Amino acid sequence: TWLGKGAEKYAPRNWEKGIPFSICVGKLQRHLAEYMMGKTDEPHLDAVGFWWHALTHYEKMIELGKLPASLNDLPMYEKKFVVPAGWVVEHNTCLGDYCGWYVCKKEKHGMYLRKDLQLYHRGGTDFSSSQHGYGEAPGYWPTKEAAKDALQQYLAKENS
Repeated sequence: TWLGKGAEKYAPRNWEKGIPFSICVGKLQRHLAEYMMGKTDEPHLDAVGFWWHALTHYEKMIELGKLPASLNDLPMYEKKFVVPAGWVVEHNTCLGDYCGWYVCKKEKHGMYLRKDLQLYHRGGTDFSSSQHGYGEAPGYWPTKEAAKDALQQYLAKENS
């Protein structure tokens, strides 16, 4: 099999340790081009599938903190913000669609981030259905991306 030949050449399951993204993309491009040219000297379509799978696997493992972010060595690559361990960005569904997305630091007894980029325990998100529309309360955002952006700003402020 194609993976078996790779294991013989490199090491069994060596790909699970991570391969720099630039190498993966280069191999993916080469095998796709050779498949499109009709070459049959190697199982090029299998290789395309493998390198695509490897890249998506590495992205997820980096997001989960199981592989180093340095594997993504692509130039000018816009890094996606990953919510750190101990934090959650979730949609509040207990009140239907009234609230929005909130940011909570779990390890601090449920400290909630508000739009002033401060953490609050008492009063949490400070939501009032009579005063706030969707995503308008001090501790709610209208989209997941807006909530993640606020967390990223808070963490940058805390680390400066």
